Amino acid sequence: MSRRYDVIVIGAGIVGNPLAVVLANQGKSVLLLERDLSEPDRIVGELLQPGGVHSLRAMGLGDCLEGINAAPCYGYKVIIPGTDDASKAPHPDNILRSHDAVLGQNVGYGFHHGRFIRRLRERATTTEGVTTLEGTCTSLIKDDSTGQIRGVNVSVKGRGEDIQLFASLTVVADGCFSKFRRDYISTPVVVKGHFVGIELRNCPLPGAEHGNVVLGNPSPVLFYAIGKYAGEEGPVDQDGNRIWNEIRALIDIPGTDMKKATGGDLKGYLETKILPQLPLGIQPSFRKALATSRLRSMPNQYLPAPTQYTTFPPGLILVGDSQNMRHPLTGGGMTVAFEDVRILGEEMANLKPAELSEDSKVRSVVRTWMQKRLGVSGVVNVLAMALYDLFAAGDDPNLKTLRNATFAYFEVGGNCVTGPVSLLAGILKSPLSLVSHFFAVAVYGTYIMVREGGILKAPFSLVRSATVLWRAASIIAPLGWKEGWAGLR
Repeated sequence: MSRRYDVIVIGAGIVGNPLAVVLANQGKSVLLLERDLSEPDRIVGELLQPGGVHSLRAMGLGDCLEGINAAPCYGYKVIIPGTDDASKAPHPDNILRSHDAVLGQNVGYGFHHGRFIRRLRERATTTEGVTTLEGTCTSLIKDDSTGQIRGVNVSVKGRGEDIQLFASLTVVADGCFSKFRRDYISTPVVVKGHFVGIELRNCPLPGAEHGNVVLGNPSPVLFYAIGKYAGEEGPVDQDGNRIWNEIRALIDIPGTDMKKATGGDLKGYLETKILPQLPLGIQPSFRKALATSRLRSMPNQYLPAPTQYTTFPPGLILVGDSQNMRHPLTGGGMTVAFEDVRILGEEMANLKPAELSEDSKVRSVVRTWMQKRLGVSGVVNVLAMALYDLFAAGDDPNLKTLRNATFAYFEVGGNCVTGPVSLLAGILKSPLSLVSHFFAVAVYGTYIMVREGGILKAPFSLVRSATVLWRAASIIAPLGWKEGWAGLR
């Protein structure tokens, strides 16, 4: 194999595979380096929003969603539980309120992460110009005089040897636990809690072929289909709709210390605290999964993107979760990733292979990419973090007011539903629209508060309204600043 390439991509995951394909199709030689090429088994990267589907297809990789039993997702069903105790449930199916938010002709997909990665890797390894190597990148090669990244030191799997590989450009795409991030990004990663994942079988969801969000106490629980048993079509419900056999449940455990939050008994916490709040139709499958399935967890992390074009050394780019993360509540991570690859690929097409070593031209490309990506990343990231604050409101009365106002806003219908859902889905690429809907929710919440309080409570309601509006601003303004809205053109 060659020791020199135009581009070295570290990580053959959600970002690395499509980026290698896109760059190779431009005539650039690419080394795709992956520590472990076996099919991964993870509880993240299982839900792709419609915007991500569009980006994947725009790169010519839409067929990677085929042959993996991907389950269509046409929108969301948001559910407020009827009670914390199913034995005392005064509401049908233990649901107090629910609302469907649909995506029209746009569709997302749920699937097993490993199967999807396998398909992406198949495309990358069969693309002319891509060389795949299984090995661990132990360090980056840096020019001591200029600071430029020249390539990588690699411990090749199964060979017992370390080799040096060189490239004009090195792209780090090694995911949320990036080993190289700390060397180039000073901003600390913020852990907002953990998602505990289990897989349910033959579980009828209240919202068939939808993502189901249960606004539990103290935090939300997500359910979405990720596939079916091999060779089976699966049962149908009373309306003839298919019940997808494989359902992912993600339970949010707030706080940085999961052991402390669950009293040291995770399974007991899920059985006694979470299960009674779930819709009755879900509870048998959930209970069975707790008894038979392995409980796995992942931290819910937030990291705003750095200004790479001013702070990074020549010859280096970070893409994907290695440089930017958001709460996984909305399932927007892969959508941001694919849009990043699509935009970066389009900008890189303007550079010939020989120009990849020209720092000024590469920085110009990175600057343009980071500005254009805000249309999706600046929306999806802010929305994910803001919605988590609302859905895990705890005892904050202002957040509870905003959460209830969000639900009431959806019930108005029309653009009050399609607008926010299009933003969440990565279809509407407009931070301004996000701001307008967010404050429309806050204003609508204050209107409801004043209306329900009546004339006698009007002074108190007006004061509360001001605090609610201030709380809304205190959520979205700092997030927008961190995500780089100030740099929007």
